[in-house]
Amino acid sequence: MYKKYVVALVIFMCSVWAEDVPKVVASIDSLKISRHELAELLNDRYQLLEGKVKRDKSAEYEVINSLQKRVVLAALEELITLRLTKSKLTKLKVKCVPKEYVEEAKRAEKPFFTMYAKWGLSNPISFLDSLSKILKGDKKLNDKYGPAVKNLSLKFRLSVEDRKEILKIWSAVEKSSLHGKARMHVFKHHSITMKNFKTRVKVNAMLRKYIIQNKSNKDIQEIMDKESFPLSGGIIRLSHILFFTIDPVSKKELPAEEQKKLYQKMIKMKKKIVSGGNFEKMAEKYSDDETTKYKNGDLGFVPRWGMFAKEIIEVAYKSKKDEIKGPIKTEFGYHLIKVTDVKKGKDLPTSELREKAIERYVAMKKEKILKKWYGDAKITRFFR
Repeated sequence: MYKKYVVALVIFMCSVWAEDVPKVVASIDSLKISRHELAELLNDRYQLLEGKVKRDKSAEYEVINSLQKRVVLAALEELITLRLTKSKLTKLKVKCVPKEYVEEAKRAEKPFFTMYAKWGLSNPISFLDSLSKILKGDKKLNDKYGPAVKNLSLKFRLSVEDRKEILKIWSAVEKSSLHGKARMHVFKHHSITMKNFKTRVKVNAMLRKYIIQNKSNKDIQEIMDKESFPLSGGIIRLSHILFFTIDPVSKKELPAEEQKKLYQKMIKMKKKIVSGGNFEKMAEKYSDDETTKYKNGDLGFVPRWGMFAKEIIEVAYKSKKDEIKGPIKTEFGYHLIKVTDVKKGKDLPTSELREKAIERYVAMKKEKILKKWYGDAKITRFFR
């Protein structure tokens, strides 16, 4: 009886959630995004229904109801970004040749291959099983690497050398005729469909071309001068002490007076550390970051771009080893930071450094352009 009640309640809640989704889910100026487009994207990605989504309420609702609302809203934002960007670039008459699409596809898929390999080292049984299946597509490669993959899969615990061997095999597969087959495994793992990938590649290739056509050599040279350390592969190791300025339960900002007290407390702590106090012990005793406080506040090696709060990284990459900086305010709270290690990169020729600076320039300009286009467009979301 209880189970029947729960099932009935879930069905009722789903139907209420479905009723919130109108036929047109968003508009960008005169462009409209339909519920059907949203359902198609979600079904394509998560394979909720066999075949294509029918153009009727029940099929569209079935797909949308199968997922959490935040997942559906994230997909809607993705559609808005793609449609807005494509519309703007079409009006600007930006066109790409096939070679430019191929190059963009290679750039776009590379980080997914890297992430899949990292996941594989943490889940070697599944990863080696995938490798074994991929290798069967090429007799020569299977004869060369198949026995090693089989032996590695039989091991109870993998050594450092074993892990290096796995990465070596994966790298060989990635560069071989089996690249396409490997891509299928990578995309499936990351819930990426070829249809959606191609759409994103086309739009990103057009946007990249637009940026390159209007590039500023002065800005690129400035990036080369200021960021030569990370561009050449240099990276720093960072530790921090964090005081939350948000309530951990309600996730709301603490009152200004409480935040001021935390700031003053961190200033006093910094003075103690600079005067000879132990940063690591202070982190263990006072930091609010439960994931790092018992590791001396260690965040590990942090890249210059993409993973950590900009406010911290901007300061950290201008700091010397063992220098204490802060308090630095982020969305989480106040931080004291300490650079604990510095790894230098390679000595790159100027031409290669410039290529990397151009990639960085493109990434920076993309962010600014999309922000401006979002601000200029009249975007309406018809459900939240």
